[in-house]
Amino acid sequence: KTARKSGRPLFCIGIGVAALIALGLGSAYIFASIFNGIANGRDLHPVKDVVDESKVARPLIDAEQFFDIAATVWIVKNEHEEHAYEDEDQGIDGMKPVINALPPSKPLFSDIVFRNLRLRDKN
Repeated sequence: KTARKSGRPLFCIGIGVAALIALGLGSAYIFASIFNGIANGRDLHPVKDVVDESKVARPLIDAEQFFDIAATVWIVKNEHEEHAYEDEDQGIDGMKPVINALPPSKPLFSDIVFRNLRLRDKN
């Protein structure tokens, strides 16, 4: 007589693997929701459900609020002005020390170019 092998151990292993996968997905979902709540810092609620108005995120400018736009035009100094001081300040190993990564420039124009605009204004 041959002994008949039971499929019960294989079935139990399959159930155990499925339970582990479900547990892993569930804990990942819970962790992600907690992390998103902490990272965002604000919950999304309908306005009628909000008790504390300071917790509601609102745009800085709405359609009726007036604002101004300022502009500044900078002019970059030419190469003659830029290289005039290179020979004076030599750093270690004869290289010029880098103080500022931006090229030397000065403001040519700075003023408010548009006044009393609203977001609902098209032109």
